[in-house]
Amino acid sequence: MLKILVTGVLLSFVFLSNAIYHEESPLIKFVKYEFLHKDAKREIDCLADNIYHEARNEPVEGMMAVGMVTMNRLSSGFADSVCKVVKQKKNNTCQFSWHCEKKFHKVKEKQYNYARGIAVVVYFNHRSMKDHTDGALFFHADYVRPKWKNMQFTAQIGRHIFYKKKELT
Repeated sequence: MLKILVTGVLLSFVFLSNAIYHEESPLIKFVKYEFLHKDAKREIDCLADNIYHEARNEPVEGMMAVGMVTMNRLSSGFADSVCKVVKQKKNNTCQFSWHCEKKFHKVKEKQYNYARGIAVVVYFNHRSMKDHTDGALFFHADYVRPKWKNMQFTAQIGRHIFYKKKELT
C-alpha cells in the first residue's frame, strides 16, 4: 500500500513538472525512501514532519512551499541540518510552532506518507526546483498576525503567507 501511495505521489509530481521545475533542469531525481542511508532518512523524516504538521491540509503547492522554506533556511545557515532547522529555537520560541506543542495530533498515516513523498522530492531537488516562495525564510498562516519587522512579502500559497528579510538599500 505504501509503495502504491508513494508511487502515486511521485507520478503526480511528474504531471506537475512544468509548474515545479525550472525548464533548464528537466532531470528530476526520484529516489525510493527505503533505499536511502539512515542519515538521509532521518533528514527526510524531519522535513516530512515539518511539512505534515505545518501544511497537511494544504494543496501540494502549499506542502512543497513549506518544504522549500525549510530547505531555504538550511541553505541560509540557520542550522547545519534539516532536523536542526526544524527543531531550532530562538529566545525559547520554536521557529516552527508545532515542534513546541506539548500535545500532538494523532498522525494520519496516509497524509504523512504523502508528506514524506513530497519531502523526498524537495530534499533531493530543491536546488533545481522553481521556488514559488521566492526564497522565503519565514511564513505564517493567514489567520495569524505576527509582529515581524523588516520582512518582505514574497507569496501567498494556500493558507500560508511567505516572507524573506527586507534587503537593505
